[in-house]
Amino acid sequence: RPIEFEICNKEKEEELWEVIKAMLTFFFLPSRIKIRKLTPALAGEAHGANPIPLVYWNGLRSAWYYIQEGKILNGEGEKDPWPQLFIILKGKGKAIIGIKEIDIEPGVAIYVPPNSIHQIMAENDIELIWIAWKAK
Repeated sequence: RPIEFEICNKEKEEELWEVIKAMLTFFFLPSRIKIRKLTPALAGEAHGANPIPLVYWNGLRSAWYYIQEGKILNGEGEKDPWPQLFIILKGKGKAIIGIKEIDIEPGVAIYVPPNSIHQIMAENDIELIWIAWKAK
């Protein structure tokens, strides 16, 4: 029979999220030098791509993303209520921001306004840095 149990005590939910953020940013705490290799083999899976979280702390989030050729980052068209920035490091493709289509290549930075659809379609393998702020 299923056992009912509570993973998170609602009264301590905020504290739990702070602990999770601290764990996610362990390698990048201020005053500590840490090095992290950014390769697809070490990345997880999220939103149709392969990210490595860099910073998730105090409303700031960032990650390195690898998007394999032919794949779409955020293919489901999710919108987020905070501003974001994509900084393209490698690869070519198209970005859909709201209703605008943008060609992307290395050296391009794309600002994504809050509550906008944001997708990246990889024509060849893409590497980018994603930054979001005012994130909750």
